[in-house]
Amino acid sequence: MAFLQLSSIDKSYAGTAALSHINLSIHAGEILALVGENGAGKSTLIEIIAGMTAPDSGELYIDGKQVDISEPERPGCRYQRSASAQPFTTRSQPS
Repeated sequence: MAFLQLSSIDKSYAGTAALSHINLSIHAGEILALVGENGAGKSTLIEIIAGMTAPDSGELYIDGKQVDISEPERPGCRYQRSASAQPFTTRSQPS
């Protein structure tokens, strides 16, 4: 039995499909990598697995039990922002 299983996960934003019919099974002890181009849906998939975003349709199971994430929470969510690093020159180095 899979530790984590996603079945037919779909997610769209403003009519644009971010994820379409995603099926994934991860077994305990398994190590996987999620790779893809920008805009491929990697972050959306991780947010659904983490319970931060609800899928439009599909099912998520943990240890064989269906998990309801229709009302996701965002505890401690922090996104990477390139603007957080302020540009500086050699004359204006931060102290």
